Amino acid sequence: MTGFGPFLHHDANPSEHLARALDGRRRRGVRFEAAILPVRYEEAARRAQQSGRGRAAVLALGLAGKATRVRVERRGRNLCTSHQPDDRGDVRLGRALIGGAPAALLGIDPGPMHEALHARGITSEGSSDAGGYVCNDLYYRLLHAGVPTLFVHVPPDIRVDAAADALAEGFTRALGRRTGCWSGSGPRWTGSASA
Repeated sequence: MTGFGPFLHHDANPSEHLARALDGRRRRGVRFEAAILPVRYEEAARRAQQSGRGRAAVLALGLAGKATRVRVERRGRNLCTSHQPDDRGDVRLGRALIGGAPAALLGIDPGPMHEALHARGITSEGSSDAGGYVCNDLYYRLLHAGVPTLFVHVPPDIRVDAAADALAEGFTRALGRRTGCWSGSGPRWTGSASA
């Protein structure tokens, strides 16, 4: 699983704290291993893939600075729409992430994640827009590489202890359903084991 470090005006990033809270945990036969990523276009996805070699799937977490509830992202888009620079000062407004690739790719079924969050009293909503910043860049690039991924944006005030357990439960349920990633032409994945 992945989280991001601090960025822009956010001195702390709860996605990092959540990833660290789940690091080493096991749930339903799935072992969670955390990778804390830099807030950098392309590099975040590259590091996630390197740290995840041999892993069956990725639960990617990011901060939605203005959100008041958890947002479970359904798809990654092949477009950067943010005016904000990444950690290196790179702005990619209006640029495709991967030339000639599909406009959008769908991630792992978000239903089990919503169920697990709601069962623990954590409000969540579905989203079909992972944003136009590094979170979306990571999500789209992992999906494009064939890595089964679910991206979850968390609000700044999320309670890490309660949310970590719900996220682990939701992700392992999603893997257990084996619905995999869909690109419009059918499933691209049917495995599970570690995240």
